[in-house]
Amino acid sequence: MVQRMRLRLVSNWLLFIVLAFSLLRVGSASADGVTVTSPDGKLGAVEAFRTDQTSLAYDAGVRWERLTFWWKGLQAGPGQPLNPFYLPLSYIDQERAHGIQVVGVLVNTPDWAAADPAQGGKSPPKNLNLAYNDPNNYWGQFVRQVVKMYAGHVDTWIVWNEPDITPDSPNAAYDLWSGTPADYYQLLKVAYLNAHEVNPNVQVSSAAVTYWTDIHMQREQWFSRFLTQVAADPTAAAHHQYFDIAALNLYTNPEDLYTVPTLYHQLMQEQGFDKPIWITETNVIPYNDPVNSNTPNGTAAEMRSTLAEQANYLLEAIAMGLAAGSPRIEVYKMKDGDGDVINGEALVRADYAKRPEYSAFQVAAQYFSNFRSATLFAPGNLREVVFDRGSSRVTVLWDAAPTPIGVQVPAAGNGQGQQGGPAGNFQAVSAANGVFSFNLPGATMHTDLTNPNAYLIGGTPVVLVETGVQGAVTAARNLSPATLPQFRPVAARLAGEQATGTLPGEDVSPPTFSTAVPAGKLDYDVPGGHFYGQANGNGGAGGSGYTIVDDAQARFWTAFRRDGGVSTLGYPSSQRYTSGGFVYQATQRALLQWQADGVHFSNVFDMLSAAGKDDWLLAQFQIPKSQSWSSDAGKSWPDVVAHHLAILDQAQAIKAAYLADPDFLDHFGLPMAIADEGTVVVVRCQRVAFQLWKQDVPWAKAGQVTVALGGDIAKQAGIVPQSAQTPQ
Repeated sequence: MVQRMRLRLVSNWLLFIVLAFSLLRVGSASADGVTVTSPDGKLGAVEAFRTDQTSLAYDAGVRWERLTFWWKGLQAGPGQPLNPFYLPLSYIDQERAHGIQVVGVLVNTPDWAAADPAQGGKSPPKNLNLAYNDPNNYWGQFVRQVVKMYAGHVDTWIVWNEPDITPDSPNAAYDLWSGTPADYYQLLKVAYLNAHEVNPNVQVSSAAVTYWTDIHMQREQWFSRFLTQVAADPTAAAHHQYFDIAALNLYTNPEDLYTVPTLYHQLMQEQGFDKPIWITETNVIPYNDPVNSNTPNGTAAEMRSTLAEQANYLLEAIAMGLAAGSPRIEVYKMKDGDGDVINGEALVRADYAKRPEYSAFQVAAQYFSNFRSATLFAPGNLREVVFDRGSSRVTVLWDAAPTPIGVQVPAAGNGQGQQGGPAGNFQAVSAANGVFSFNLPGATMHTDLTNPNAYLIGGTPVVLVETGVQGAVTAARNLSPATLPQFRPVAARLAGEQATGTLPGEDVSPPTFSTAVPAGKLDYDVPGGHFYGQANGNGGAGGSGYTIVDDAQARFWTAFRRDGGVSTLGYPSSQRYTSGGFVYQATQRALLQWQADGVHFSNVFDMLSAAGKDDWLLAQFQIPKSQSWSSDAGKSWPDVVAHHLAILDQAQAIKAAYLADPDFLDHFGLPMAIADEGTVVVVRCQRVAFQLWKQDVPWAKAGQVTVALGGDIAKQAGIVPQSAQTPQ
């Protein structure tokens, strides 16, 4: 499957003309779907300014837009001032006055700055490896100027777009970057440092990538290759990995807006951090739109949809993306025309006539906003996202398969609600015997001619709105037999692989055994592993505890024994649980993660830092924040290790304890900080913390070294789910 994705570029002269015309703002006709009164700002449309002579964007619920800033159009030469007419501040402020935030994307290397002139605007800039603030680092100086010029007007910047597209890929027409992931990482570092230096309120996003390009080309995900560069840079952690946001452009399959961000969160978590993921483009091409008549886009092929299916897509995709935790989702695009690509993907046509998806966007902006939680359920063929909004609840349901299904939604309020769909048309509906009953029409879109049995967009969704609700969110009941495989929430990493994982409510339970408990024993063998009661929270009393076993799901018992067992890892202190598609189990000193190639130790303290727990660690455990390691830049890996180990010279007893383990890097990670907290000297590592006590305490003598229990700290911080902490 090849998805479509494209950067929408606007030349500077055209942008000026369109924005100038937008000063003639007039009213629009009333909305056809619903009246949007309380959007929360999560939803946007690319280049919403194209309709600013009307109120169409605002009425739709659009509250942010991405605009393209061409370096080539902004700066004529090295050190030259920026073109003030490219996008005047008054036009940005006009957008803001309309309630729409502008986000900028920086692309297109000028010929004078290109390291490889033959590549033109795709080339990495020359002098990119000079110091970020060197006057001859052309890219750094440009970013510094543009971020400073627009500070307070544009405070979020995306650095380039779709670097995963290559000249040999099917979507090569949108190839904008000729460099390597390493080149891009340097581009991002330079941009981040300059941007944050001149605008303390700035947010920097890494380039949006497409996911499907790498799947089609049968290669490792570009984002994973980029993260390898981040992980190898010892200065990254001190600078928040040089990006604040990650971004994706996803088209055609609404489930991708759940499964791909989930995978990308997983990829970041494997490196010890996480970032919010914005969806900066999404839509599907409608083959039966008049603009596609007598064109290659006018046939029911290449994963194109009907206009009605496009509206279904938008409602389903936004629901999926919000359930996956994406804080911003942007449809491509607001309006046809003005010299840009016209293929039916805009909310309105060139004459401002609304496509059916306009109403679907309104429904999402009004009813999928201001929620406390968004939960996905996927039993059988049913897809259900429930938005808990406190005193009200919104449930959106659709059938992912071609056969219609019946569902029942437990009433959460007084049994009265409003039922609507992509077109709005909300009407009163009543529950019977405590449930709302719906017959969901089957999916109809199957235009992937390489796989005609794949229905990529679900059938027409039903939106149920209840007020005066009480109680916890519960799943609808699917009354029809499943014809689809179980939904897997984590997208495949490589071509030919299957999606993985289970939704939180479908976590695989740990193995249970009928073996009788040996009298008086705190631990004993069980089939495939061992049971330990020592860390059950009751000193081993009561017979409860945690099993650690090998089975078809994971081989934790083998890894536990291989890595030193209790003497190294402490006792198992949680049940198994799944998160982000991976299986985890905590021991007192570590958080174990099962991957296809075996068990890995999680960088617990890096994860805690990414979760904003540094102050909590200091207050609760006297564990200091990581110090800056920017001086590691340019060092070889052995030199980096030596640099970190050098801080252990300040505490020889801790150094001896650290080096006594022949696998100290695997088990402890790099030392990241040292602090004298009065009664104790603490060394923070990536996976554990060492404590050298300077006076007697109830649990240690003066001069004794202890190791903070990383797994138990992860439990206290909430990284380990409460359900997994309950002893068996």
